[in-house]
Amino acid sequence: MNNLLAAGSYQGTIFGHDLTAVGDRQTPCVEISVKIDENTTRNVLLWMTDRAIEGTVKTLRSLGYTGSLQGLAMEQEDSSGLPGTPVKLVVKHAEYNGKTVERIGIYPVKGAGSTGTKLERDAISRLEKLFKNADSKLQEGGRDEEFENSDAVDDVALEEEEAPAPPVTKAPAKRVVAPPRTPAKVVSRGMRNAPPF
Repeated sequence: MNNLLAAGSYQGTIFGHDLTAVGDRQTPCVEISVKIDENTTRNVLLWMTDRAIEGTVKTLRSLGYTGSLQGLAMEQEDSSGLPGTPVKLVVKHAEYNGKTVERIGIYPVKGAGSTGTKLERDAISRLEKLFKNADSKLQEGGRDEEFENSDAVDDVALEEEEAPAPPVTKAPAKRVVAPPRTPAKVVSRGMRNAPPF
C-alpha cells in the first residue's frame, strides 16, 4: 500500500475535529484532522468506548482542550481552540485483518475533514457522562502530571472488540502511559537532593 506514511514522527497542525461513529459497529470517537504538509493529512481517531475514554480525555487535555465533549463537534471548531494547534504524530504499522494499517498517536508539541458518521444527540449525551466521569477520575486521582511527549504507543485501540478496522487513511490514536512519579528527596536543613550523610 503506497499511501501509508513511513513509520516515524511527523509534525502537523490540527485543522478540524468532529464527533463521529465509524465502521460496521458505528464505534463512537473524536476524529481529529491533522495536516502534515500540503498534500498529506491524517484523521486521528480517539475512541469513546468504556475501555478507551480515559485515554481519550487525557490526550485531549494534553493538547490543551478544556471544554466539554459537545465542544468537540464540528460546529464548535471556531471556539474549541484546537484548530491551529501544532502536534506530533507518531506513526507505526500493524497488521489488522490481513492488511497493513497505520497506528497513529497524537501528542502535544512542546513550545510550540470528517469521514465518519455524525453522532446523534442522545449518543453525545450518553458519552458526555462517560467523558465527565473520566475527566473527574483524572482530576481526583492527582493525575495532573505533565503529559510526556513519548513515542510509546499503547495497543488499546487495535484491541478494541467494538472498534472496526479503520481505512488506510485513518488509524486509532494510542494512549501514552506516563512513567511513575518519584518524589524528590528531602534532607534536613532544607537541602533538596543532597547526598546522604
